[in-house]
Amino acid sequence: MQATIICDKSSDNVLANFMNTTIHGHLSEIQTISWYDVHKDDIRPCIGCFNCWIKTPGKCIMNDITTIIYKDMINSDLFICTTPLLYGSYSVTIKRVLDHLIPILLPFFTMSHGEVHHKQRYAKRPKMIIVAYNESISDDEKQTFIALARANALNLNINDPEIYFCTNEKDAIETATKIKKYFAKDNTGGLSS
Repeated sequence: MQATIICDKSSDNVLANFMNTTIHGHLSEIQTISWYDVHKDDIRPCIGCFNCWIKTPGKCIMNDITTIIYKDMINSDLFICTTPLLYGSYSVTIKRVLDHLIPILLPFFTMSHGEVHHKQRYAKRPKMIIVAYNESISDDEKQTFIALARANALNLNINDPEIYFCTNEKDAIETATKIKKYFAKDNTGGLSS
């Protein structure tokens, strides 16, 4: 089981450090994880130049940490994002990482789920888990975030992302425990769920 995890600990939210430490602690003994604390990196916004489709197919011209992240992501079975929930959306840095995933798609279009989307560049797609946290999350913020996260996953040709919300330390521990289940092996060598 390969996993790629991106998190943003830059938030002033009191849950930020606990949330990411808890997820990391629950999964730290698993050797096949690529872990990126993206707030430490200089990730510039996608400029929409589409060079990743035309001039350098499959690779962003900015050549920052996101180039490594999307290579790990497309080779993973599980892609996990932990983000502070800000007005029903991701943190700025997590959003920049997600925007930089466009090179994993092709510039050609196809119909998917009754909508027009880009074709996949690579056959493999990971399961996506998104954990949004804040001390207080309204129902409207939840609904906005769910719609946004599902749309982002659909654009990446990833079906049915799991979305978790955490407002306290207990939620963080329960969520980390649920994520850890993906790494448990059953007797046949497959994943248990």
